[in-house]
Amino acid sequence: MSKIKIISGCYGHREGILNIPKSEKDPPFEVSDAEAERLVSLGVAMYVDGTPEFHKKSNAVPDNEDIENSASTPENASKITYSPDMSVGDLRKAAKELGVTIPFGSSKEDMANLLNEANEIPTLDVESPVL
Repeated sequence: MSKIKIISGCYGHREGILNIPKSEKDPPFEVSDAEAERLVSLGVAMYVDGTPEFHKKSNAVPDNEDIENSASTPENASKITYSPDMSVGDLRKAAKELGVTIPFGSSKEDMANLLNEANEIPTLDVESPVL
């Protein structure tokens, strides 16, 4: 986990099943290392002191071409697909890492679907509404 602070715009931080908006006005909060790296590389957030040095990246805001290329190329996406073939333990571990609450009695298929939904990377463009 890495501690970050939003420096530009608004971010929908998942806490269990809720999306809590985080902006420049909010205090620092923790996200997974992968999510922190993604937000920092997009220029939306910065690492907060106390984060290990090897996690720190440049806080430079990428130009429009970099954003367009990273959003449009699937090989740059860090999406992980979960499947019912995985063990219940692995699915629950992934749920905990993503902050997803799995209802008691869920089938492995339901668990995998919840994880896939939580891990989706939205495709945004200039005309997308701001949430």
